[in-house]
Amino acid sequence: MLGGFSEQTVEDHHRNMINGLKASFETQLGGSNASFHVDKVFTQVVAGTYYHFHLTSDNGKQLSVLVFEPLPHTQQPATVERVE
Repeated sequence: MLGGFSEQTVEDHHRNMINGLKASFETQLGGSNASFHVDKVFTQVVAGTYYHFHLTSDNGKQLSVLVFEPLPHTQQPATVERVE
């Protein structure tokens, strides 16, 4: 879909992003898990990239995490926008 989210192959870059943001989205959830498996990832390119992750925690809980990664020249880190 033009301008919308498109599914991507899950790669190490995606897993590393989730591992790096784990503390941030666990704070929004009010708990912690040992690990998360990235089941699916969708991206949307805007003035940066939105990543919509579908995750499964080590205890079987399924999550949806929206992450925004600014353009590289901004030198800003990726941030968690929403967790469901």
